[in-house]
Amino acid sequence: DDVMISTMKQLRRRIEMGSTERWDFVHLGTQIKTELEWLSETEFCISQGQEVYVDSIEEPRISRERSQQKTSPGTKEEKGVYMSVLGQLMWHAVSLASWLCYEVSVLASRTNQLTVEDLVSLRKAVRKAHQYKHLKVRYYRLGLGDRMPTVIQEADSRLQNLESHKSQQAFF
Repeated sequence: DDVMISTMKQLRRRIEMGSTERWDFVHLGTQIKTELEWLSETEFCISQGQEVYVDSIEEPRISRERSQQKTSPGTKEEKGVYMSVLGQLMWHAVSLASWLCYEVSVLASRTNQLTVEDLVSLRKAVRKAHQYKHLKVRYYRLGLGDRMPTVIQEADSRLQNLESHKSQQAFF
């Protein structure tokens, strides 16, 4: 199909697939910054953070009047915004913010029965992500001497939070 081929070419120009990068790089649109902190001549830790990515996540806008209608169902437009922002939070949670995983999972389970209260909860989760965006994952005492470690992450977000409760994700 010509449309699919054209779309894939456009994606490949924007997202470099199957590449290996070191130090500071962009992975699927997310800035990954790796810093070495030497603890001794042969021991170091690696830190990874996503401050730049978290800064790009915007809170869903809800008027004060609308936010008071907690049990009202979400509109089609609100659902679109909800899913978009939730997807951004999911990526952050799965990548580096494990402390956010449960909250994001609960929010994802609400997508089909979306209410204004769920939008408000999503807004609170985004605020929390912004508040703790400085937190990083640190790998200490890797026991590799002077060799550099490789951290590989693979996740297929299409298969997360399916109604059948199946998902696919791997960390190596």
